[in-house]
Amino acid sequence: MKVHSLARIAELVGGQYRGDGNTKLQGVASLSQAQAHDIAYIDSHFHKKQLVSTKAGAVLMTPSYTAHCSTNSILVCDPKEAMTYCAQLFSPQLKQEEGIDSTARIGQRFSIGDGVYIGANVVIGDDVSIGQNSEINPGVVVENNVFIGDRVSLQSHVVIKANSRLSDNVFIDYGSVIGATPYNLFKTRGHWHTGPALGAVVIERDVYIGANTVIDRGSLSDTLIAQGVHIDNLVQVAHDVIIAEHTSIAGCAAIGAHSEIGSHCIIGGASTIGSLLKIADEVVITGMSAVSKPLLKPGIYSSGTMVNKHDVWRRNVGRFHRLDSYIKRLKQLEQQTNLEKNNE
Repeated sequence: MKVHSLARIAELVGGQYRGDGNTKLQGVASLSQAQAHDIAYIDSHFHKKQLVSTKAGAVLMTPSYTAHCSTNSILVCDPKEAMTYCAQLFSPQLKQEEGIDSTARIGQRFSIGDGVYIGANVVIGDDVSIGQNSEINPGVVVENNVFIGDRVSLQSHVVIKANSRLSDNVFIDYGSVIGATPYNLFKTRGHWHTGPALGAVVIERDVYIGANTVIDRGSLSDTLIAQGVHIDNLVQVAHDVIIAEHTSIAGCAAIGAHSEIGSHCIIGGASTIGSLLKIADEVVITGMSAVSKPLLKPGIYSSGTMVNKHDVWRRNVGRFHRLDSYIKRLKQLEQQTNLEKNNE
């Protein structure tokens, strides 16, 4: 168990401590659960009541909260970032021991770097390369002709389909599928047919992909997930999609085929983006929005109606369905008013 003084932690996170610099801390916790040996953080005024009553040994905060804090504190510019560092400081991620489990099945022409762990019941195809210090956890399937870079972590039951390319520092959580068959059907003579699936999935460095997310391989070109992209759980990324650098996509979102998402975008949970659309850089799409046209300028975009009392919501829905008739009546009134003015 690691123990650090308040003064030492302040030095490590680049902050200024207030209180007893010799206070010993050995873990992290929330404001409501923290004890005297824990460090917590606050970055929202909604948690002021918890700050007043917290039993934490110290709290990471901006100067605006000092008047509400009765315990030790460390003043920083970004409390959440500092808290993330502290979490890693006290509880560093444990890496699996290197080696290949006896139950793993490895194909031909297999290349492996130093420090790699391959767990139980892993299946790896032919012509696969795995870089240094990567971990392939139990039950993972890696098909033929896959490249996996250094320090890649594939959690249990991830499937990496053929021809995929994963760069360094990629994390893929439980049950995700990379390179699924594209849903690119076309209809002729009353029957559906499956289009080509000649592309792959290319994932650049420092990408995070949550649990049970599916990314389709390209039909003719590649599906690209650029550097620093973060994708939450249960996200569907269709074929031939391009997601540019440092974009974040929340859970249950769906992105249609051949769409291009710019860099530094935020896609809210359960949002849908149609096919063949372009989203500019630095666009924020709020949760449960439906995007059916290109968004070519940075900004915040929303769609749909917000939650309301049920009776109010029902009335508004009824009014929305009558909106077209209201507009027609309004135009008639405008024409009648204009006619009367002209006759005066």
